[in-house]
Amino acid sequence: MANPFEKRATEYSRDRETFFSIVTPEPLRTFLENPAKQGTLYDRLVLITGTPGSGKTTMATLLQFHFVDALRRNQKQTGYKELVSALRACRAIDDDAQPLVAGVRLPLESEYREFWQLPYSEALRTRLVLALLGARAILGWLRNLTASESVRLEDVRLVPRAGADAAMAQIGGLDSTNVWNRAAAVERAVYQIGAALVPPASEAEFPEAAREAYWPFGALEAFEIPDANGRLRLQPLVMLDDAHTLHPDQLAALNRDLARRELRVARWILTRVDVLTPTEALLSTRTPTSGAEPAGPQLGRDVTVIAMQKGEDRASQRRAFRKMARDMADRYLRQMPEFVRRGRDSFADLLETAPEPLPAKALQSLDREIDASMRRLGISQSRRQSLDDEVKRYVAGATTRDVGDDIQRAMLLVMLNQYAKRVPQSTLFEQTEDFDPKKPVKADAGIAAAARIQLHHKYGRPYYYGIDTVCDAASENAEQFLHLAARLVDRAETRLLRNRDPVLDARVQHADLKDIAIKILEKYDYPYAREALALTDAMARQCLERTLEPNASLDGGANAVGVPQDEFDRLPETHPRLASVLQFAVAYNVITLAEDYGQGGKGKQWCLLELGGCVIIKHGLTLRRGGFLERTVAALDALLPSDEG
Repeated sequence: MANPFEKRATEYSRDRETFFSIVTPEPLRTFLENPAKQGTLYDRLVLITGTPGSGKTTMATLLQFHFVDALRRNQKQTGYKELVSALRACRAIDDDAQPLVAGVRLPLESEYREFWQLPYSEALRTRLVLALLGARAILGWLRNLTASESVRLEDVRLVPRAGADAAMAQIGGLDSTNVWNRAAAVERAVYQIGAALVPPASEAEFPEAAREAYWPFGALEAFEIPDANGRLRLQPLVMLDDAHTLHPDQLAALNRDLARRELRVARWILTRVDVLTPTEALLSTRTPTSGAEPAGPQLGRDVTVIAMQKGEDRASQRRAFRKMARDMADRYLRQMPEFVRRGRDSFADLLETAPEPLPAKALQSLDREIDASMRRLGISQSRRQSLDDEVKRYVAGATTRDVGDDIQRAMLLVMLNQYAKRVPQSTLFEQTEDFDPKKPVKADAGIAAAARIQLHHKYGRPYYYGIDTVCDAASENAEQFLHLAARLVDRAETRLLRNRDPVLDARVQHADLKDIAIKILEKYDYPYAREALALTDAMARQCLERTLEPNASLDGGANAVGVPQDEFDRLPETHPRLASVLQFAVAYNVITLAEDYGQGGKGKQWCLLELGGCVIIKHGLTLRRGGFLERTVAALDALLPSDEG
């Protein structure tokens, strides 16, 4: 069997059982539970944005009614309980597992964009697309509702929105068979217009079904279907997936019509970040700093925005993604016969987490470096001993295993340099006393992190290994996680086939992760990809220079650049080219934004431009968050290659 990690297996599943066995419920909890609790998930337009492979399509697929109904009918089956619990958390079902919404996913394929090229007014082109979407939504809802043998088409009852009698008559009335036939006729008529080699010259030449008004989103309030306990009342939910394929003006027009407050149909638009304007993509949760409030639907009031790579609580988001990625990897692993036969059903267990210490020769070299630093800095043996004792105090209470002799020596070296920075230089060279700095030099997790990354760069000690590293390197993107994990799974499977231990040591993991991270970056082909790569490489080089400072002023180092938030808010106006580059860098996981980042009580707010996981691994930076370089927007702009380059 082919390695399922090589592709998004959920998007290729042809039956419900296979889909349920590999889909993880965590994205529903992570992204939909809070809006559902707040009552903003089904009562207004919802815009869900994310990078390619972040899980938008998987969520939409799972929330289709025939999947939800199948889950609730088999909720006691092993492996389904977690999915049912997640559906309950996002209010797709109630506490008794009865469905509350009837979802249908409509992929916005390229044919919809072709309507924007027709020789008609914008209003007419928009009406045609909305009619086609409405017809396909009706057909999709009715197919979903009648997927079970217990529900026939004539059993489906349509509940009109109050005051929408005329609109209801236009879609076929209350008879579900008439509604089906009317939708099929509209779909056929509108499709003929868009697919025609030579489109009709005017609306008067349209087929009759395409000339008449058709707006099911404004007519419907609910569906009712028979159930063992009576009748189920379901709110219609339409999920328009891959909206980035639309023309930007076409998408804006669609947003305006679907954001109408009187609509009772729940409507979601799922799109990549790159289809948005730079202002929307980079400042999606903020109010514009200048100019009048924009016309059209307003974020928060008319539109709920769910940004899958842009959360306020990044620590919680990272923990949630780790949980999701582990679950997803284990489900995929169980699709591979060789691992199933050997009882290897945990991806994490294939990755050694024990560090690989330096060999004796490298330790001797490290000892010589310590002695040389003491002489250069004028530090006494007694001070060295006190710092060494401080290291041992930390090691005695450390919860990590990675505090061996090599780490302890590297920690001591960092602390010697920190001590030299904190005492007057004259005191060091006069050697009149062993001076105690006002801020004592303490051994802690930050010093240990600095020791690990410095040993990697100086002595080649493996740095990237273990399940949490693979998760964090994915930058909260499911597809990128699978790409990184695929090479490791392939190598472990090869070992199994050769009757060897499949567990991969730290050095193998590090080498594979770095190789695949570089390949992922090289394969990117998107607008401004050359500029984004040049920008992130330049940022990474500056971060690495700061990371390798002997005194480790940022502990484990930097992996981000911070610019003043007020400067960043004006970026689309002051530096439009940089804004466009950053928009696509964010859209393709090369940079992650953290807005309104406070710095230790200094009162200054920063926007962090954190390098993506693949860029971090390529340059050997820390995956730990928080370390950043302070820069201005102008300094960032200067890192871009010239337009002619």
